[in-house]
Amino acid sequence: MIATASQPNLTLSAINRKIPVYSWLALFLAMGLLGYASFQIQATSSLTFDETFYLNAGVRTVASGTLDPAICDCGVAPLPIIICYLPPLLLSRNEYRHEVWVGHENDPQLIIWPRRLNTLLVGMPLLIVIWLWLGKKCGPAGASLGVLMTAASPTIQAHAALATTDLSFALFGLLGILALAHYLERPTWSRLGILAIAMAACLSAKYSGVFLFPVAGLMFLGRALREQNVSHTDEPVESSSKSQSSRIWWPVVRQTFVTYSLLLLLVIPLWWAFHGFSFTGPLKNVPLEVTPPDSPWVEILGRGPWADWIMDQAHRRWKRPAPIAGVLFQYLHNKSGHTAFLMGETSLTGWRTYFPCTIGFKSTPSELILIALLLLGTIFLRLAGCISWSKLDFSRRCLWLSFAVLAALLLFARINIGHRYVLILYPLFIMLGIDTIFMIYRSFIARFPNTNGTSKAHWPRMIFTLSTSLLLAMQVWSSWSIYPHTLSYFNGLCGGPEQGGRLLLDSNIDWGQDLPTLQQLLSREDSSKVALQYFGTALPTAYGIEADPTKALRRPLEDYELLAISVTHLGGLYVFGNDPYQKFRTWQPDARAGYSINLYRLHTPERKAAFAQAIQEYETARAQNSPKQ
Repeated sequence: MIATASQPNLTLSAINRKIPVYSWLALFLAMGLLGYASFQIQATSSLTFDETFYLNAGVRTVASGTLDPAICDCGVAPLPIIICYLPPLLLSRNEYRHEVWVGHENDPQLIIWPRRLNTLLVGMPLLIVIWLWLGKKCGPAGASLGVLMTAASPTIQAHAALATTDLSFALFGLLGILALAHYLERPTWSRLGILAIAMAACLSAKYSGVFLFPVAGLMFLGRALREQNVSHTDEPVESSSKSQSSRIWWPVVRQTFVTYSLLLLLVIPLWWAFHGFSFTGPLKNVPLEVTPPDSPWVEILGRGPWADWIMDQAHRRWKRPAPIAGVLFQYLHNKSGHTAFLMGETSLTGWRTYFPCTIGFKSTPSELILIALLLLGTIFLRLAGCISWSKLDFSRRCLWLSFAVLAALLLFARINIGHRYVLILYPLFIMLGIDTIFMIYRSFIARFPNTNGTSKAHWPRMIFTLSTSLLLAMQVWSSWSIYPHTLSYFNGLCGGPEQGGRLLLDSNIDWGQDLPTLQQLLSREDSSKVALQYFGTALPTAYGIEADPTKALRRPLEDYELLAISVTHLGGLYVFGNDPYQKFRTWQPDARAGYSINLYRLHTPERKAAFAQAIQEYETARAQNSPKQ
C-alpha cells in the first residue's frame, strides 16, 4: 500500500551539526584526490576504443538535432552521452560524421570536456552518495574511510577519467538501489515517483540496469509478505493451515502485482523519455520474405497467417522505440557471445570464472581484504546471532540483494570482455564491507564496558584505528604505484601490470589509451622506420605518431627498425591470422608505452624474420576475410 503521510526533513544546519569537521575534510580530500588523478590520467591518455564511438555519435546527434539511431542500435544507453558529450559539443561546430568507429584529427581536443564532465558530474556525486550512506550507517569514521577508499581505487580513478558509460552505470545503479530502499521504508506516491525516475535513469545509463527489476520485485514481495505475517500474528487459528496460508498469500501476491505494475507504468515512459522518445527504424529490420527460420520473430510467433501479418506490419509500418533497439541488441549480443581472453585461452561464450578472476586480478590488496572481510565477517555475525535478514534495514537488504542478482547475471553472461562490467560492484563492496567491519567492531567493543570512568576498550579501539589506517594507506599506495596508467592496474599477487597481458586483454589492460606515452617513447628513438600494430580507434597521427600501420606498410619489410604492438593483438586477440605475433611474446619488450603497447627493436635477423612472417600471415588472413567483389 502507498501512504501519503509526510516526514519532516532535516535542515542543512542540523546535518552540519551532526557531521564533524574531519569527515567533511575527508570528503573534500577524496574529491580533490579523484579530480587531480582523473585530470592527470586524461592528459596522458588517448581516446579509448568506445570513446571514439560516443564522440562521433554525439557529433552526429548535435548535427542532426535528434538522438543518433546508431547509439541504441549498437546497444549503448544514451544518458552518459547526453550528460557528458552533448553540452560541450553543442558549443562547437563539427560536421556530420558518417563513420561512428573512425577517429578524427581533432578528437584529442573534443574529448577534453566530456572527460572532465564525467569526473565532475559522475565521479564526484558517486563519492558523495557513498559518504552519505556510510555516515548514516557507520558514523563519520566509516564515511571518511569509505569515501577515501573509493577515491583512491585505481578502478574508480580510471573510469572517472574516461567519458564512458561504466561509472555512470555505477552511480545511477547505486541511486536506483537506494531509491528502492527509500520507497520501501515508507511507501508514498512521491517516493514511488522518485524510484521510477531513478530506475529509468539507471536503465538509460546502461541496459544492464535491468537488474533492478528482479530486485524491486523480490523486495516488494518480501515487504508485502512481512506485512501480512504481522497482521495475522494475533489472529486466532480458526481453520486449517492450508486455508490460512491461502488467505495470507493471495493479498501478498495481489499487493506485489499492483505495486509492481504501477512502477512499470511509470518507468517505461520515463525510460523512453531519457531517449528523447526517439525511434531507430522499423520494428523488424528485414522484410517477411527474407526472414530466416532462426529469427527471434519466427521462434516467438511461429509461422502462419497471423504471424506473417504481424511480421509484415512490423517491418513496413511499426517503428522501433530506441530503448527496445538497445535491449534487443544486448540480448542478441549476449546470445551470440563475444570473443574473450582469459589466461591464454580464448572463447566465444566465455567462462563462469571470468568475472571472479577479473576481480581477483584487478582489485587492490585493500579491496581484496575488504571483500574477504565482507564475506567472512557476515558469516561470523550471522553465526553469532548479531545480524539476520529480518534485522537488516531496507537499504542494507537492497544492497545485498542487488549484489546477489548482479553476481548471478555476471556469472551467466556470455560477453566476457572487461573488468569494467563489474565496476558497479566496487561501491557495493566498499559500502557493505566497511559496514560489516564496523558491525564487528561495535559487537567486540560491547564486551569492554566502562568501569570507574575508564574504558577497557582503549587497546581494541587503537588496533582498529591502526588497521583501517593501514587498509587506506595500502589503497593509496596501489593507485600511486601505477599512476597515471590506472586502467592497466593488476595487483602484485598476480604479477602486476607487467604480467597483465598474460591474464586478461581488451579493456582490462589495453583500450587504445597509451598513444601519448608511445609518442614520447618514439621521440627518444633515433629512428623513423616504425611499424605499428595498434588496437584502438583513435588516430595515431592526431597524437604526433609517425608510424606505418601494419595493414598499410609503405617500406620493404627489412627496412623497419621498430615494431610497436598493442598487447591485445600481441596476445592474438582481434587480429587477422592465427596468432601471428606469438613469437614476440617470447621476448622481453625493449620499452613499454604504459602497459598496453610493447616496443620491439628489429635489430636481429631472428626478429626481422618473425616480423616478416607475422605480416605475411596477417596479410593472407586479411585477404581471405575481405568481402569478395
